[in-house]
Amino acid sequence: MTLRHRPTRPASRVCVAGDFNGWDPGELPMTDADADGVHEITLMLEPGRVCYKFVLDGAEWTHDPLNPAREPGGYENSILYVGVDPADFPEDREPPAPPRPAYWLPEREQREPTPRSEAGGGSLFRLADNGYDSVSVSGDFNGWTGQLDQLVFDPASREWRLMLDLEAHPFFQYRFVVTRDGGATSLRDPLNPNITFDGHPIDSVGFHRRDPEFAGPRGVVQIAAENLTASTSTCEARPIYVWLPPGYADSPGRRFPVVYMHDGQNAFDDPVNPFGHGGWHTNVTAAALIASSEIEPFLIVAIPNTGERMAEYGLGENVFDASAHPYARYLIDDVMPLINRRYRTWTGPEHTSLMGSSMGGLISLFLAYHHPGLFGQAACLSTAFSIPDTRGRLIADLISAEGHRPVRVYLDSGTGGPMEDGAPGTRAVRDLMLARGWTLDQDLVWHEEPGAPHNETAWRERVWRPLTFLTGRRP
Repeated sequence: MTLRHRPTRPASRVCVAGDFNGWDPGELPMTDADADGVHEITLMLEPGRVCYKFVLDGAEWTHDPLNPAREPGGYENSILYVGVDPADFPEDREPPAPPRPAYWLPEREQREPTPRSEAGGGSLFRLADNGYDSVSVSGDFNGWTGQLDQLVFDPASREWRLMLDLEAHPFFQYRFVVTRDGGATSLRDPLNPNITFDGHPIDSVGFHRRDPEFAGPRGVVQIAAENLTASTSTCEARPIYVWLPPGYADSPGRRFPVVYMHDGQNAFDDPVNPFGHGGWHTNVTAAALIASSEIEPFLIVAIPNTGERMAEYGLGENVFDASAHPYARYLIDDVMPLINRRYRTWTGPEHTSLMGSSMGGLISLFLAYHHPGLFGQAACLSTAFSIPDTRGRLIADLISAEGHRPVRVYLDSGTGGPMEDGAPGTRAVRDLMLARGWTLDQDLVWHEEPGAPHNETAWRERVWRPLTFLTGRRP
């Protein structure tokens, strides 16, 4: 089976991802051998129903415009029926939603983030023109059928605009569907930083008759940067996501602690993230803990991994020296200044934490140990303590040689799977830290979950533990 895709914007890397490879966004790159702009790949697929999407530069997910078969329910995944009859899958046929009244207000110039709630009950959508033939909006308010609500081009402003009556939808998800040169793709709203992680692709979120930063009972996820480049290291650029807790917009004079999470594309309530086990639902759990007053409100900064995950989260050339570690420099020199400029954060180690699992747990402890003046807490779940630096030395060697640092540490693991989720290594590091000056249940907390495997489902079920440790109310 050969798939072809011509991106509607320049892309340095085009891949295909689907249920056949666990939705890994970088495992299957497509090639443009004759440099004509069409990327292609040949796959050997097992018979059956196959869902897939194209992935541009590891971040933008789009359906196949050459394939009209789409998965209903909002995801818009393209579908292939390999050696099977599509009629055997009646769930893929979804009746279209009835058309709704829509109108356009050309007389008002909009400069605020969109969609903006207007007097009279309408929400105004805007998209700057980029040579599009047509633009429509597809969302949960119209059954994700983009042909129903077409934007109108305004020559004066060079914008596409549409006013919709969304009085019945105080919270809604949407994307723009654009066509150009015979191809179609879907886009997030570039004027709206609010997003949702409940599926691929990531959708924009609108709040009818609400402040754009209204967090709701579960908070809101925003894009802090579409593609944050590294200024002092060789790290690959990537988007940066931020979860704002409930009440953030209602407390303009208040500042908040921050938890920086690695593998950030897995942080939130995405049921089909690239590793295939669903996200951690950290935003959902955090909102519930905040509502019950078990923890203080805080911000989650989710930093996605890249194709160089092992190198970025590893110990580098020298476990005893983090000064030139590329990912450390990217986080400290680029990500943290961006967050502290753009959001109301408390700075200082007592308000700044790191959290991750597996290799993400390893880099969390490594960074906190070397930078206790920046990071006061580290939560390390199912940590890959057996991964050495390039000279064969472990983080245990660092702790053994240099001893206690003023850092609060949470360690955990399961015991399931052939490697017992790293439980023996976690116990060994726990014992080493106790011997080198940490105190159990004070600045070191350890938990072991019997039978838990090494995946996002297990981490999601116990993420309340590290969140309570990092941001809970302290005596």
